[in-house]
Amino acid sequence: MSSRLYRIMVAICGILGVVALMASFSINPAPPAGASIAQIVVWGKEHQVLIEAGAWLQGIGSLLEVIFMLGLLQLAGATRTLAGLVTAFAATVIVGISFVEVSFYLSAIAGGVSGDMATLGVSLNLIKAIQHAYVIAPAPANLIAIGIVLYRTRLVHRVFSYIAFVLGVALVILGFIGTFTPMQNSIDIVLSVQEVWYLAIAITLIATARAVAANVKPVQSVTVGA
Repeated sequence: MSSRLYRIMVAICGILGVVALMASFSINPAPPAGASIAQIVVWGKEHQVLIEAGAWLQGIGSLLEVIFMLGLLQLAGATRTLAGLVTAFAATVIVGISFVEVSFYLSAIAGGVSGDMATLGVSLNLIKAIQHAYVIAPAPANLIAIGIVLYRTRLVHRVFSYIAFVLGVALVILGFIGTFTPMQNSIDIVLSVQEVWYLAIAITLIATARAVAANVKPVQSVTVGA
């Protein structure tokens, strides 16, 4: 595979991942604040299709963004560095958390439709818990680690690494404070900026694909000896 095509494919994964996740956040609304279980059941039945579609988009979007992260590591030649390993590990944890959250969305819907209030209540509480677990460690670790990778290479402009550091530190702070007091609105703002950051990197990869193609050898698989 040519280096240009590889960069474009990685970028496309990033763009599609951002689009899927932003669409998921847009069509999958949260239950009304302060609503009782009975009110949530009625609300859930009215929005069932949107919640299920949003859950599917979240799972697919998270997977595509992890592929994007791993592709960036390959392009940067950082798959065997400590920062690269941390990025890969954190990205794997993130997609795992995302699919667990998606499972709780589907579990909540199933509980509400069947009248199983215990399952519905537990699922709703676990959704909030797993969302915060995402911010406590894997999200900031992923941003700071990939920021180090981008800083040490010329894959994209260094301004992207500085933004990654700022976003990572912001999530560390919000993750800690959010353990004691609700901070989800502030966290959502930072995560939205993160998605724009992913999109900007992906567009940059496409914009620079032709320029670097002549100077970069085709991407080949690497076999590790025993």
